[in-house]
Amino acid sequence: MLAVFVAVMMVFTMKGVTLAVGRSLPGEPLYTVKTFVEDMQLAVSQTDREDVQLYIQFASRRMDEMQQLILEGRFDSVHIAAQRFEQQVKPAAQLLRQISEQNAHQAAELI
Repeated sequence: MLAVFVAVMMVFTMKGVTLAVGRSLPGEPLYTVKTFVEDMQLAVSQTDREDVQLYIQFASRRMDEMQQLILEGRFDSVHIAAQRFEQQVKPAAQLLRQISEQNAHQAAELI
């Protein structure tokens, strides 16, 4: 019974940590964990198509982060999200160009 309780508590703890990491903003301690997880997702991605989708998803998060930081008046941290946004948009655009040269229809489906 104790083992089941411990397992359930671990699941809830991990869910809480995951939620906190996902909501973290630049300048907060868990933001490094958030971006590390994103980098690992890209590292294990197996196709250019998956990479593009991840880059676009992450760039969208950066825009949301910048908006939230501005709303909170935390202007000193906006540049962190902006730099990361640029680091994600550039390779996405490059990969989209490469994919469109091979198959324009497939590239159009990604955006």
